[in-house]
Amino acid sequence: MTSRTLLVAFATLVVGATARSDSGPALSGAEKTSLTLRVLRTEVGGPTEQISSAGPSLVAGQSGRAYWISGMQCDYQAVGAGDPSAEYVKDTGLLVRAEFNLVSADTDKATFDVSWHHGEPASAREMGPPRRVTLAHGESHTLGFLSGPGEGTCGGILRFDVDTSVVEDPQFEESRLAYELWLIDDGPDGERRTARLDLVGTQGEAVPFRFDAMRWAVADARYGDGRGVEATAWISGTVEGRLRRDGYIALELDAKRFHSIVPAGSGRRGGIGDLGRKLLTVRAGETVALVLPAARGWGADWTDPSGTVSGTISTQPAKIPFSKDGIDVVPGRVAVDFERFFAGHRMSLRLTARPL
Repeated sequence: MTSRTLLVAFATLVVGATARSDSGPALSGAEKTSLTLRVLRTEVGGPTEQISSAGPSLVAGQSGRAYWISGMQCDYQAVGAGDPSAEYVKDTGLLVRAEFNLVSADTDKATFDVSWHHGEPASAREMGPPRRVTLAHGESHTLGFLSGPGEGTCGGILRFDVDTSVVEDPQFEESRLAYELWLIDDGPDGERRTARLDLVGTQGEAVPFRFDAMRWAVADARYGDGRGVEATAWISGTVEGRLRRDGYIALELDAKRFHSIVPAGSGRRGGIGDLGRKLLTVRAGETVALVLPAARGWGADWTDPSGTVSGTISTQPAKIPFSKDGIDVVPGRVAVDFERFFAGHRMSLRLTARPL
C-alpha cells in the first residue's frame, strides 16, 4: 500500500437497503452517454423478446434521435439513430421516433428529456408530453405500447423502452487496471487483522471480489457436536474503474457485509447484511481507505444433540440478557449482539488502482 492514503467514511453502507451517492464521478469530455431505444415484442402470458435497438451517443447538452420502422406486414424492419431515409418512410407500416436531450450524465446515471412520436415525420402523433427521466446505467424506462402491424416478428403488442450506458473513451477502451484491495480490522485490544486481494479488470468492467471470512471465537459457547461458536464477518462486492484523459481514475466500489454465527471453521449460513456504494475520483496509485460503519443487529443459533443448527437474525432490539460483551449462552442456544460484540472494532477497505 502507498504512503498516501485518502480516508473516506463509507457512510452509505446501511442495513437492509441499497444506498448510492448523489452523483458519480463526472464523465470526461471524451466519454459519451448512449441513449438506446429498444423495441420489444410481448404477448399476454407469453415471453418478451427484443427485436430491435438503436440510439445516439451524446454529451451533456446535446440532442439526438432514434427511429424504428416496419413494413406494412412486418416484411422488413429498419432501425437507426437520426432520421430515417425517404425510401423507408413511404411504404411504412409503423414508424416510431424518439427525441432525446441529454441534460447531465456521470459514471453512475444520466438525466435526459425524451419524447416519442408515431407516424410519418410530417404528420407524427406525439405519444404524450415530453418527460424528464433519470436512470442508473443499465436500468430501463418504458415509453409506452403500440400494436404492431401484420403477424410477423413485429406483430402483436410492441413495448418501447429506453436505457442508458457509458460509451467508453476510445483512447482507453482496451485498457486494463490493477486493483490492490485490503480488508483491515483494528480491534479494541490493538490486534490488527488483514486480508489482501489483487484484481485486474478492463476499462469500465465491474470486477467481483470476495474475502475469506474474518472469525472471532464466542467465549463459553459450543454446539452439540463439540465445535466452538464463531461470530464472523463476510465481505464481498465489485470494483469498477475508468481511466480518464486528465490522469485521474473514476472508481465505483460496491460492498456487501454479512455478520453471522457459525460453528468454528464452517461457511456462512444466513446472517444479517448491509450493503453500500462509494463513487470516487482518485490519482493513479493513490490509496483510498473506506471505513465501514459499526455492526448492527443480533443473531441466535439453536442446537440439537446432533449439532444441527437453526437460527434467527434480527435488527430489532432483543429481549435477551446480553452480557456487556454482547454474548448470552443458555443450554441449547447461543445469542450474539453484534453491535456490542464488535464494539471498538474499526473495519475498513483500502483500495489502490493503477493502469497496466
